[in-house]
Amino acid sequence: VWNKDIRMFEELRYKVEGITFARILRENIEGLTTEQDVPSFLVLLLHELMAPFYLYQLFTVILWLYQSYFVFTLTLLVIILAFTSSSAKSEHDELFKLRYRTFQSFRLTVIRDKVPSVMNSKNLVPGDVFEITNDMVLPCDCLLLEGEAVVNESELTGESIPVVKVPIPEDNHRKYKESQDKRHTLLQGTVVIQQKAIQKLNNDSTNARALVISTGYSTQKGQLTRFVLYPKSHDFKLMPHVLCVD
Repeated sequence: VWNKDIRMFEELRYKVEGITFARILRENIEGLTTEQDVPSFLVLLLHELMAPFYLYQLFTVILWLYQSYFVFTLTLLVIILAFTSSSAKSEHDELFKLRYRTFQSFRLTVIRDKVPSVMNSKNLVPGDVFEITNDMVLPCDCLLLEGEAVVNESELTGESIPVVKVPIPEDNHRKYKESQDKRHTLLQGTVVIQQKAIQKLNNDSTNARALVISTGYSTQKGQLTRFVLYPKSHDFKLMPHVLCVD
């Protein structure tokens, strides 16, 4: 974080004696499931008009207007505004669809300090335990602790065949690894077709439970969304590559 006193970046430190990491996140961060802000239509329209091609067209409009070609100038101006408005409207709609499909918030049952409570899914932080229900669109990447679940991962993998998830074994000597524990990992954006609890829970709930691993852009779906919104620029230099091939 930025320290104003010394005008330098420094590590964020907490006193963690008897305090869990999940509690630190809950007390200092109001959830990690951030939503993508959608620019307004006017902002997108101005961004389109700032393109070099349309700047050249606007310059020609001024030139033809100076030469008293009013009809031609008006026609050209209408065409420019029509094309830029259509492009800006299409981009605006696509960003709204992407935001809706990426981060959907709803109310669910969260167990914190062994006390269940109902809250918004965007307030989930790593370390929280929540109950899974049928037809739920998972709001985060999580680890199945109790119960079984049948999920549809077609949105991420393209596979239309449902996948069965089982709870992770209770082994205190084994560390969780995503590559080895895919059968126990539930991914954000997947749909829970059916779930059931293997055994009756203490609070008489028959829903399966999962532990939050990552939220927001830290999930697999969030990383994919970030790649779509902010693609990496590829600087391909033709001649150096040709010389390397030779």
